[in-house]
Amino acid sequence: MLPGYEAFQMYNIPLSTEFDVFAARQRAVQIAGICGFTSLNQIRLGTIVSDLARDLIQSGSGTVRFALRGVMPAASLEIAIRQDSDGPQPQQWSARHSAGAARQAQSWSDQFHLDLSAGGAGIVFSRRCPPGAELTLESFERQAGALASLPADVALARALLRNDALEGEVTGLTASRTALQGRFDVLEGASRAMGERYEALEDASRLMAERYDALGLRADAALLADARKGEFLAILAHELRSPLAAAGAAAEVLTNAPAIEREQLRRIGQMI
Repeated sequence: MLPGYEAFQMYNIPLSTEFDVFAARQRAVQIAGICGFTSLNQIRLGTIVSDLARDLIQSGSGTVRFALRGVMPAASLEIAIRQDSDGPQPQQWSARHSAGAARQAQSWSDQFHLDLSAGGAGIVFSRRCPPGAELTLESFERQAGALASLPADVALARALLRNDALEGEVTGLTASRTALQGRFDVLEGASRAMGERYEALEDASRLMAERYDALGLRADAALLADARKGEFLAILAHELRSPLAAAGAAAEVLTNAPAIEREQLRRIGQMI
């Protein structure tokens, strides 16, 4: 029993076989539903109780007890699993097994107590009921009593149907999460590809700018060469104007003269 609490309505299940472990799991799910816990917390509690019960029966026998403590809106569901025999303590409950059922129970609960004394190991943990739960001591006693009055096969059959529905909800949530993760991975890949393409475009733009600058330099050089060529041709035309004029005059003399001596012809040819 946790300190500072007084016992109220209780529901006990003996534990000695694997069938008892299964029954404890289903009762944990059902009682968590009576107390107003969500479907996910019902499944979590059922898994924790069955794992703790399985650890216990591997070392002997014991009892799991469900109790409602306090009144709403401060009522809490308490679960106590204790070893009845003097057999060896469940090794899975020790602190060395940080990922075991005991650690999961501590994570799920608001209050947790682990007893590994020689008189029989035990774990007691509790969690406050949701504030919106319509729960009283009378309603808890009535509904828990209805569970106890059902034959084991009927109760377990109904529990199996409910458990299948709850597991379907959890599977749907898991599938949705997987689908969302898949979409996120696709978007992340697309974003990475867009980033790589953007970098490639930046590199191409930088290369085009460099080529444009190089073409500009070549165009300037061509214009400068063309200007210098024009200057050279102008100078050449000026320098050749006088010799060409003399040659033209001599050619005209040769053409128009009716008779020219051989010596004059030789001299005119040398002059040209």
